[in-house]
Amino acid sequence: MTPGNKGIMEGKDNPAIVFSGATKDWTGFKDAIQLLADKHDTTWLFEGGRVLAEFFARQFKEKTDTKVVRAKSVEREVAKNDSNHVPTSVDAYTDTDLKGWFEDKDIATGLLLSLNKNPDVTGLELH
Repeated sequence: MTPGNKGIMEGKDNPAIVFSGATKDWTGFKDAIQLLADKHDTTWLFEGGRVLAEFFARQFKEKTDTKVVRAKSVEREVAKNDSNHVPTSVDAYTDTDLKGWFEDKDIATGLLLSLNKNPDVTGLELH
């Protein structure tokens, strides 16, 4: 990371992508990152991250709701933590609930296709 920058990504095939941290620079930074992801066919990272963030957002919303709704959200957690804390580790949630969430968002097929197309990116090949 270059001093004075909030974030930088640079490689021999990639120009420097810099985000200053200023709101006005966000759109350009986001577009540059998306173009780079498209170039390397790693858009699945963004889509998977977005869906996971939505899972956490729903968990937080439900944990701060009524007692009945909170109980439903706590059931998704392995440790059954009845507080407003929302763990951000996927290991803290049941496999069934995570799998159901991702299947409902209909991104599993796209993720599998991207991973199978580029096993060298992840070191994985899924079937």
